[in-house]
Amino acid sequence: MNFLAHIALASHDADAMLGALLGDFASRSEAALLPAAIQREIHLHRLVDTFTDQHPEVLAMKAGFDSPARRYAGILLDIYFDLLLTRHWDLWYAQSRTAMIADFYQHLQYREALLPPRLQSLLPRMVREDWLASYGHWAGLERAVRRTASRLSRHGEHLIAGLPHLQAQDSVLEQGFLRFYPELIQHTETQRQHLLLTSP
Repeated sequence: MNFLAHIALASHDADAMLGALLGDFASRSEAALLPAAIQREIHLHRLVDTFTDQHPEVLAMKAGFDSPARRYAGILLDIYFDLLLTRHWDLWYAQSRTAMIADFYQHLQYREALLPPRLQSLLPRMVREDWLASYGHWAGLERAVRRTASRLSRHGEHLIAGLPHLQAQDSVLEQGFLRFYPELIQHTETQRQHLLLTSP
């Protein structure tokens, strides 16, 4: 899952959402220095990714991509799922997406000293360009895919080559997401309760 989905799946308190984002940025050694609540959400972030990668609906979506884009289908779908989440936000969340994103950016800036260097360097651009909201429309999704492709060590063009498939199969992928995401919400909550019971 991508940034918006991870933050939405977190407990909607500030440090939990911060931990949900840090799952993509904090190394194990960096995470070990953070407060326990944030460490727990970093761990939960990784459980969410594992569940997503192994879910039958997601595996079926990945299989629909032509080679060589299929190799990068997981990355494409992670970003695309934020667009679908935006489209159907009100099905699952009472707080508006706009309000949640604004609260999150404010806390992210407030806790900047806790952030790993790579996220600190990205923070001004993330807020200025409103990355979390931008995933909700096609132009923003395409920019995110191109940003990601530029960071790959090679074959970023194969990632970009998968974009037409997302557009062409939008309705099919959307239906798969609508079946998958409620199961992900339930799984995340189950894992959160387990971590709360077993964490020191």
